[in-house]
Amino acid sequence: MKRIILSCLAASLCALSAMADDHVINFNQLPSAAQQLIETYFDKNDIRSVTADMHGSRTDYEVKIYDGSSIEFDTDGQWDEIDSKVTAVNETLVPVAILETIKTRYGKDAKVKKIKIDRQEYEVDLDNGAELEFNSNFKLK
Repeated sequence: MKRIILSCLAASLCALSAMADDHVINFNQLPSAAQQLIETYFDKNDIRSVTADMHGSRTDYEVKIYDGSSIEFDTDGQWDEIDSKVTAVNETLVPVAILETIKTRYGKDAKVKKIKIDRQEYEVDLDNGAELEFNSNFKLK
């Protein structure tokens, strides 16, 4: 029993130390590219929280919206992930080649609900439940 308690305590301490790098920041502390994207495609008044997660010399940012949506940015303020809970991701944020493939395969009314870029590859979730992966050349995998 003692081992179980000690294991749980150790796991909790590890989780707390990992979260210690996350801290709440003001909107104006985001990189300018991230601020510009938010101001262009979202209402600043709808922002629930802005956090910075420091990893050595790199900082990742996350902006959460009151409707449950979130946008993640890299150190330079370029988006890594946009997860829209209520409305679709604005189509101007989706690479044109990916959008064309979606419209061709799933119809003109297909909407992107989530898009994530990881190592120049894209993961896209549609409003119909389809989960798609695209390579660095925007070709469907």
